Amino acid sequence: MPSGNPLNAQWALVTGAASGIGRALALEAANEGHHLALIDFDDAGLVETARLARSKGATVRQAQADVRDRGALEAACGQLLQDGSVALVFVNAGVLRAGPLWMMPAAEVDLVLDVNLKGAINTLATVTPRLLAQSQGSRVVVTASVGALTAAPELGVYSASKHALWALCESYQRDLRALAASVEVTLLCPGAVATGLADHEGAMAQTMRERMAGPSALSAQALARRTFEALPTAGFWLFPQPDYLTPIRRRLQRIIDQEDPVARR
Repeated sequence: MPSGNPLNAQWALVTGAASGIGRALALEAANEGHHLALIDFDDAGLVETARLARSKGATVRQAQADVRDRGALEAACGQLLQDGSVALVFVNAGVLRAGPLWMMPAAEVDLVLDVNLKGAINTLATVTPRLLAQSQGSRVVVTASVGALTAAPELGVYSASKHALWALCESYQRDLRALAASVEVTLLCPGAVATGLADHEGAMAQTMRERMAGPSALSAQALARRTFEALPTAGFWLFPQPDYLTPIRRRLQRIIDQEDPVARR
């Protein structure tokens, strides 16, 4: 339920706030002095994120909602954003399922595409009219992945959803600029991050969990800190782990040179 009535509050809205990167972004926003509007399908995790943020002195409102349901999102935002201005929107809700696409159950394909892509579309469609109507400028940060610019075995469906976010956000930015809107757009592209994103069944899931817990992986807290450090000067792209730019550069050059994809595992 809403708490307090901060008429001049600066709000940060976070989807997927119940765990992982979403929770870390919410807590970092609390550290920065923002009031928080938190959305997730996982009510228990959402309550815990809210508790942690309130322990930092933040004003917090939370609503359980599924980003695949635009009506539920609209109701949640109406409940959470009753007053004040929205400074930051983190379009962060996401899931990962892995495996050769012909072996993935249709329900898992739908889940990945509906949450990662349709969920982002629903969130942007819901919050943008509010951002355009307010006098204060704002920034929308969409959590993609280095998978938005790379392709890996057994991650075709996941990577397709993240590639789509690149096109979606670039077009979204152009539409906003055509209106001379005071809304900035940033595509956040993390690499390996130690979260529970791969906590599901399957052999490839176990491989992904090992990668996400490997020595090159960032903690969610470190990722959130790097993100907030970069935001004051960020443009469209935000790569919190710059080492990933090397393989991305190689892939883009192969595209320009019309070379076949390189088979790597």
